[in-house]
Amino acid sequence: MIQSAGKNSLELVQAVGRRGTEPVPGLHIDCAGRLADFSDTRTEEASEVRHVLNSHGIPLLGKNRGLNWTGVLLVLSRG
Repeated sequence: MIQSAGKNSLELVQAVGRRGTEPVPGLHIDCAGRLADFSDTRTEEASEVRHVLNSHGIPLLGKNRGLNWTGVLLVLSRG
């Protein structure tokens, strides 16, 4: 789950770059069931998403909600 979040976040950032647009704030909505305490992991999935986006200079907003064990990442871009 953690590796997938990082991989998919990076692929999304790269896709935005290939389009030649400038990424602006991202929004990550993560199911509360994917939290480290509930999933018995050492790291939060959202931490991996934040790391990827922040390393590319993209600010990130986030929210935990009950979403049937899914995570949603939206990266807005302009250009």
